[in-house]
Amino acid sequence: MKLLVVTCLKEYLNDVSKIFKQANIDVFSTSEIVGHRDGAPSNMLEDWFASGAEQMIR
Repeated sequence: MKLLVVTCLKEYLNDVSKIFKQANIDVFSTSEIVGHRDGAPSNMLEDWFASGAEQMIR
């Protein structure tokens, strides 16, 4: 058995499902992930979640 982790936006779940079906992967699980930030000022050039709905930890 092998573990494959694929990350994608919700909007692309159908595309990923089609790719899995073409690869004869009939069963897979999904999990929703929420980004968190520690409240420290960040460099905007390194901010991966600039337009996301992350939660601030205080």
